[in-house]
Amino acid sequence: MVTTGGGVPYQLQVKFFGFVPGVHSITAKVSGANIKVERSFPLAVRPPTPQLDFARRYAVKAGETLDIQDANLSGLHRGTVLAHVVVSDKPPIDVRGAVQDLLHYPYGCAEQTTSGAYPHIFIDEDEARRFGLKPYTREQRVDMIDKAVARLAAMQAPNGGFSLWGNASEYDYWISAYVTNFLVDARDQGFTVPDNV
Repeated sequence: MVTTGGGVPYQLQVKFFGFVPGVHSITAKVSGANIKVERSFPLAVRPPTPQLDFARRYAVKAGETLDIQDANLSGLHRGTVLAHVVVSDKPPIDVRGAVQDLLHYPYGCAEQTTSGAYPHIFIDEDEARRFGLKPYTREQRVDMIDKAVARLAAMQAPNGGFSLWGNASEYDYWISAYVTNFLVDARDQGFTVPDNV
């Protein structure tokens, strides 16, 4: 109950629905003698911790069974969990996870541009399906590599080296070697890399 300065009572009701990460709705209702208002507003809820990425590895001998319990995911919001199971007789190298992270690299310095485009050089549609990744056509991969090469060309110094953010007066040895290796690999796999780059 809220009372205004004039002594007129109003009812104020606010409802919150859902506190798991995502966009939720807040509804505010105000009612009184001469007023009745209801408004809804979006509220973005972010997790209090960064994204967790972990793997559990089990060795299962012939004839044994494995039962993965909910306790293995305790402390996580059910609606936010993405899990996959790989059964293999090979060493547990998570190629899919590593490549997936590279393909969704969110930033755009020279290192990140190179790392995000590198998988498209070697992983064609068949390889993508084999690793459980989204397959891209050759045309889509050409487009992504072309955009990466163009972005990297804009970060190239006059002496041919590269810097992280394209500062023309400076270049870094390590990023120059990494970008150059990417450009050579791209050309070797049949992608277009201009001679001046």
